[in-house]
Amino acid sequence: MKLCFIIGLVTCLLLLGSASCDRLQDEINNLKSHFDTSSHEVADGGPLFLNMLEKWKQGSPESGIVFHRILLWYENFFKNIKGAPGKNKELDISNIGNLISKWIVEDRYKPVELKYDLDKLDNIQWNKQLVQRKAVLELEMLLPRMNVNGRRRRRSNMGGRRRSRT
Repeated sequence: MKLCFIIGLVTCLLLLGSASCDRLQDEINNLKSHFDTSSHEVADGGPLFLNMLEKWKQGSPESGIVFHRILLWYENFFKNIKGAPGKNKELDISNIGNLISKWIVEDRYKPVELKYDLDKLDNIQWNKQLVQRKAVLELEMLLPRMNVNGRRRRRSNMGGRRRSRT
C-alpha cells in the first residue's frame, strides 16, 4: 500500500500539476477497481512489462524503444476499452489516454533491433482479462518513466546546440 502511494505521489510530482494529478490518480484507481487488480491471479506469472524494462539501462535508446512499444500497447488497449461499461458507470480514461498519446507523438527514439522483447510485446493479447488486469496494475509504475526519459533526452539534445566560445 505504501509503495502504491509513493509511486502515485512521484507520478503526480513528475508529470502533472495538482488538479490534473488528482484526476489521473482517480482514473488509475477506477481502472484498478474495474479490473480487480488486487486479485492473486494478477501476481501469478510475474509482470507483463516491468521485467522487460529492467533488462535495459534506463535512459538508453533500447529502454526507450521498449517503453515506446509498451505505451503503444496501452494506447491500443485504452482505445478498445474507452467507453466500455464498468461495474456501475463508464470508465473515464481520457486523461491517461491523452497523456500516453502525447508522449508517443513526442517520442524521438529510432528503431533498434530488440527482437525478443518487441515480439513478446506484439504477442501480448490485450483482450484477455488477466492480461488487462496485470496491465492496469503496472500502469501506475510505468507512467513516471515517461517524464524521466523525456527530460534526459531534452537535456542531452540541448548540449549539442551550445555555441563554442572563441
